[in-house]
Amino acid sequence: MVLSDTTEIYYRKRDHVEGLGPMNSEYNQGLLLHPSIAFTPDGIPLGILDLKMWSRTELGANRSQDGRKMSIEDKESVKWIQGYRALCEFAKESDSKYVYICDREADIYELFQEYVVAGENAPDMLIRANHERKIEGGGCSWSYLETLEPAHTYTITVPRKKGKEAREATIELRFEKLTIKSPQYKKLENIDMYALT
Repeated sequence: MVLSDTTEIYYRKRDHVEGLGPMNSEYNQGLLLHPSIAFTPDGIPLGILDLKMWSRTELGANRSQDGRKMSIEDKESVKWIQGYRALCEFAKESDSKYVYICDREADIYELFQEYVVAGENAPDMLIRANHERKIEGGGCSWSYLETLEPAHTYTITVPRKKGKEAREATIELRFEKLTIKSPQYKKLENIDMYALT
């Protein structure tokens, strides 16, 4: 497994520190760190596969409507693609099976395109969805998955939390291979992928 996520490093006392940029406000200054860290299936860390560090030049860069017109290579979100590319290069030298695991921020159509371009033996991806995607045949991904019968049902114990007793919860797993349509403004190819809920 290769987990990828972004960490924000804030500097409260900035005396003699150069190269910092705005974080969530002009007052808060810091750096962003985006590692891709390899783990065994048992959770044993193997090491850092890829690492990006940068500072923003302006607050809210790439977040306006103009961001839709920008190339992915010019956006901060290219970090997800760069991490996957690094994993693909690493995987060429290994017989192991790899899965690139990311949070909702990585739900980027261009990242899915990278998987297609990488070819048949490319590392798999598991990305938590952030956008309901239009699918071939009409409808949308989340809505469609909800119409399916569960493929598996599990009962788990949810541990006690502050003010709440432990309880049993039933988990239903639904999945299917779908053809996801490219967002119209991107004019990219549609992609076949498995979606699960």
